Amino acid sequence: MLQWIRSLNIHPFHLTLPVLALYYWIYTGHWLASIFLLAFFILFRRRYDGKRFLCLLGFLSLFALCFAFRIEQGKQESSDYRVPRVIQLLPDTIKVNGDALSFRAKSGSCTFQVFYQLQSEEEQAYFKHLDHGLELRIKGELETPTKQRNFMGFDYQAYLKTQGIYHLLKISHILEKRPAELRDFIGLL
Repeated sequence: MLQWIRSLNIHPFHLTLPVLALYYWIYTGHWLASIFLLAFFILFRRRYDGKRFLCLLGFLSLFALCFAFRIEQGKQESSDYRVPRVIQLLPDTIKVNGDALSFRAKSGSCTFQVFYQLQSEEEQAYFKHLDHGLELRIKGELETPTKQRNFMGFDYQAYLKTQGIYHLLKISHILEKRPAELRDFIGLL
């Protein structure tokens, strides 16, 4: 693709900026990204002749289709979620704050942000010092992350989407803990 861009005498940097603006606009829908995108179109229309400008629009359209496809794929994945019975805890994501435990876990191809209320000090110490993969059999429920509540505030749902996470998993009971086998853990990466 880089050879095509060079053969059309379009500087790669001139393609990068509108692709970033397009990405931000498609994923967030923010008005500022649409203004930047419009500004890039106007500037590039002045800079490039008809053929090169149309090629630039073609490349941007290709990227737009890829981004839209990925969004649609994520929506379909998120609608297929069911509460998993067994999850693989990712040990480097564990956070213990008093009696609140949070971590990321996988079940199949789905990734979850997980929350659990610790039941004892022993359990708290266990998770604080956990440094290996763990498979948990659980009971819990799925929740949708909250969207941005305040103007220009943090959008937790959009942040998790960038990480490939579409639901929160609130664990009510951990029924069984067992160390994850190495082959299970390698499959998560």
